[in-house]
Amino acid sequence: MTKRSSLFALIVVAALLLGGKCGLLPTGFAVLSPGPVVTDFSFEISVEVDSADYLFDPATDVLLNFEPVVLSGAGPIYSVTMNPGFPLRDDNQLIVKAVRISDSQVVRIGRSIQYQPPKARAHVITDSGDLMTGPLAHGRLGDFLLANDQARFIVQKALLRDLYSVGAFGGNLIDAELVGHPGLDNFLEVQPMLNIETVINAETVEVVNDGQDGTAAIIRACGPDDLLDFVNPSSQVVDLGLPFPALADDRDLEIEGCTTYTLEPGDRHVKLDTTVFNNQLEGAIPEDLPLFVGDWMNQGGELDVLITPTIGVGTGLLGELSLMAMSGFDESAGVDYAFTTTPVPSLPPGNPTNYFSISGVTVVL
Repeated sequence: MTKRSSLFALIVVAALLLGGKCGLLPTGFAVLSPGPVVTDFSFEISVEVDSADYLFDPATDVLLNFEPVVLSGAGPIYSVTMNPGFPLRDDNQLIVKAVRISDSQVVRIGRSIQYQPPKARAHVITDSGDLMTGPLAHGRLGDFLLANDQARFIVQKALLRDLYSVGAFGGNLIDAELVGHPGLDNFLEVQPMLNIETVINAETVEVVNDGQDGTAAIIRACGPDDLLDFVNPSSQVVDLGLPFPALADDRDLEIEGCTTYTLEPGDRHVKLDTTVFNNQLEGAIPEDLPLFVGDWMNQGGELDVLITPTIGVGTGLLGELSLMAMSGFDESAGVDYAFTTTPVPSLPPGNPTNYFSISGVTVVL
């Protein structure tokens, strides 16, 4: 009974797509492109409709994954260029319809399209084959993978474990490698900093965009500020008899941070954007929070580190920062990483003032 029901359903779908006459394709009405497999990020949807035989509205009669796609043209050829983004996905269904003038019947043509350019991807790791190998590979099942045909990165899941050094909490970048160069992961961790002694304790990590629409793959980790025990400079500064800002001394503030990890197709770097939200009650502290924001990084591994300061690009405890370059030596020879900051545009007038953003880029060379 189950097999018969399934076969009947397939016959009904085929009849709908072919205008109700199984095996008979309409004449003067055809999908010219694309073919069943698309390997370019941008491609053309093109249909031919003979206006002498069919009534066709290019603004409403073409659906891609049941979303309308507007074609242009004066006939008989109508077309549109599809660029990465909604409603594209890995497996797509294109449906084109028209009304046959001779009998007023609606005729439909359906085509399955596999969208297969070299995309960036984001997903929860469920297969150990997606994990990296090397001296400092820390990824586990349940962590999150960002990958394209050039590079791969792992973002740690939330709450369940810590590493060491600056890796007190989850939601951070913990592994990085070039595609085709396994066994070389010497990257430890980047931890977004909300103040000198506090960082983001990510309570949630989620896939914002899995990348199947051809745009960037995106993962976001969010959580409140929490104490980074590994870094406690206030005690040493006070012991030396020097002043230390009270707002930065183990101060629990009503703030929250979200770090967005973005990997574009074809890039060898992942972009980190951290947005900090000020949730303090009005009047509890000064309106402008003088926070010392940035990123704590322990590159780990056998890596030589070079820091190059440049005026006007990024700020931190060390002043202006242009590039932190890390080059492997001895058993780590052959692997290089770099971290750089990028300017954040000013907020336009009228935007809320209870948040601000910082951004950086971790590059696999």
